[in-house]
Amino acid sequence: MTLDMPLWATLKGNEKSPFHNCSVKELTALTVQNLKFIDSHRENRTKWLNVIQGLDSATIRTWWDAVKWFECDGYALAGRAGVDGGIVEVLRTLLTMRDDGAFTAKHRWLHVLGVSTPQWAIFLTAIQQALRASVGTDIRVSYDSSSPFRTGGEFEQICEMPTFEQKPSTWTIKAVDSPQSLRMYKSTESFGFDSPLGRVMTLGDLNVKGGDWDYRTFDTVSNLMLVNHNVWTYLQAFEIANRVAFEGGDGAVPYYWQESIDFIRMIFKASNWRNELDNNKTLIGNF
Repeated sequence: MTLDMPLWATLKGNEKSPFHNCSVKELTALTVQNLKFIDSHRENRTKWLNVIQGLDSATIRTWWDAVKWFECDGYALAGRAGVDGGIVEVLRTLLTMRDDGAFTAKHRWLHVLGVSTPQWAIFLTAIQQALRASVGTDIRVSYDSSSPFRTGGEFEQICEMPTFEQKPSTWTIKAVDSPQSLRMYKSTESFGFDSPLGRVMTLGDLNVKGGDWDYRTFDTVSNLMLVNHNVWTYLQAFEIANRVAFEGGDGAVPYYWQESIDFIRMIFKASNWRNELDNNKTLIGNF
């Protein structure tokens, strides 16, 4: 991804950022300056994703107009152009970009930053399908998050697989505290959570410090094993969610989420998508 100067640095609560006292105009100009540096030094051996971001519809449009000249292989949605703006701003951003010719056969990738929920997994699959049909390419949509890594490595928690029922809360990847105790040192009791590693792991594999002066029973490898389990849980959850939503898999998509998928399919075909988006903004904002 190209290096961008995030506009959220200007907002309240980000006073410690070295960019907090910069204006939106200055941060945009700094980003364009960096794009020009890349453009003048590149040797065409790197695939670049041009970052698209903003604080609201107006600044997203201004940002897009400022950076869309940069030749790239795809885009990355950040800030309120991405999930922070909700499905409304994601759709507004992508449809604006599409109308400006952003998605040609060369633009093969669309990445969405900082998202890792089954709900967004199915929304982004619907967007990938609708965008492909709209522009006639096989563009790929991807997304990323630090959540499974921080859950296991920082908070030392174990992620649980959702049950994927009609109620939205059953689609949430929940986390529980990992068992830590001197009593579990060398324990042969099963880890108790399903994953390729979890099936063969014991509580003694995690609780490896049993000395009187050990203030905790986990070590670095213990955290890495939790991360391994959590990453698998997230990836499996996304796969199952998409099977339920698009392949008739075992489970149920919450009603309003299904309505959202149908709306995504419709709006990419709409002749006046702006009216459709404005007329349904409150409705799809609830999805």
